[in-house]
Amino acid sequence: MGRGIRRIGAALGAVVLTGVLAPALAQADSSAPSWNCRSSIAYVTTNLGIAQLSRIEPFAANGNPLDPSHPDRAACADDSQAVPTIGPFGTPIDVTADVIKGVTSIDPDTGPARAQTAYAGVKAADATVDIGSGAVQIKAHAVLSQASVHCVGNAPVFTSDSSIAGLSVNGQALPVQDGLVQITNAINGTPLSMLVKITIGNTLDGGDATTDTQGRIQQAAKIELLNLTGTPLATAVLGEAKVTRQGRTCDADNTPPPNPPSPNDPTTPTTPTTPTPPSIIYVPVNTGVTGSGTTVQLNGANGGCGHLKMYFQPNKKKLFGSTYGNRVLTRGTLVSCSGKPIVGGRIDVFHTIKGRTTRIRKTGVRSRDGGKITLILPMNLTTRTIAFEYRGNLASSKVTARQTLSLVVRYKGKVITKEPGPKRTSPF
Repeated sequence: MGRGIRRIGAALGAVVLTGVLAPALAQADSSAPSWNCRSSIAYVTTNLGIAQLSRIEPFAANGNPLDPSHPDRAACADDSQAVPTIGPFGTPIDVTADVIKGVTSIDPDTGPARAQTAYAGVKAADATVDIGSGAVQIKAHAVLSQASVHCVGNAPVFTSDSSIAGLSVNGQALPVQDGLVQITNAINGTPLSMLVKITIGNTLDGGDATTDTQGRIQQAAKIELLNLTGTPLATAVLGEAKVTRQGRTCDADNTPPPNPPSPNDPTTPTTPTTPTPPSIIYVPVNTGVTGSGTTVQLNGANGGCGHLKMYFQPNKKKLFGSTYGNRVLTRGTLVSCSGKPIVGGRIDVFHTIKGRTTRIRKTGVRSRDGGKITLILPMNLTTRTIAFEYRGNLASSKVTARQTLSLVVRYKGKVITKEPGPKRTSPF
């Protein structure tokens, strides 16, 4: 079983997208005790009343992706599925992923169930969940999920773990281990807060030692698009591994079930290590965030990762010379890293005057349709530099994009850094 884990860790790749997070734990023949296993590489579910969009799944290891009502096969078997890329699906919450593989195995292939180990694992190099046609993009790197079950004495023991190496929202990196994240800005200009829920390291258990069926589903990440009542409209889950039992698999007097033929070359994974506690990233529904965590306040529609360009209107350059008392116009644009205009993005403006040790901050500038920015400077400005700063996450002090302009002001032919005359009224 050791070589299977190594194969999973080195080559596995999978993304699993799910709205129905706890399907029937087993669909095997109950006449004989048996194990079941399934690695779903990718599926998306919607709750929009459109039958053809209710569940979309390209394929799965040891599963029936073309039969959404019966996604599991009769019993666990060795299987391996791999593709270089999947998606997009064209669903309201869409997914693409790269370098994907899913593996299931039963070890040994024959013998009593109590002597076997069932395993499922999936992994993807990168996965992107797209909400609102690119308005919000949640990206995950190195997605891994795996689950295993075997008997210890007369009881089944389930183990599972999952991990994500990196997570970001519109280019804003998030600490994967944080407990809470609130995303507050825009899908096409509509407030996004209370509409998205993200769960990292989701473990679902069904049944117990006293029930006929028992199982575990391990998901690396689940992303739900909710309506205002909190009902999921569409769901995507990255990395799902599932193992179950049917009947009394660990009883000493059970008889081995017949094993189905292997769909592909067999693998022999070992039992996964003890799972680490899951972390939760959660966008609450109509409530404020409580407890520790991270807040992501996307700055403008399509906000997050962005590029800022500013210039003086008269010469379309970053350096401009003016005479004291004249009004100067600045213009610019703010676009996302994917090239979309950021609308309603707040720009912080800082004035730095020679001889002063602190910057003077001016806020209230926002981008408008097309990501365009206009700022008319006061007539009584002196020589200074003017920095325009965009923070993709307003809850953070980190500057995403910055543009600095230099204004040289003359009075009676001389460059000035102070207002001429005894009365100085400039707030800058």
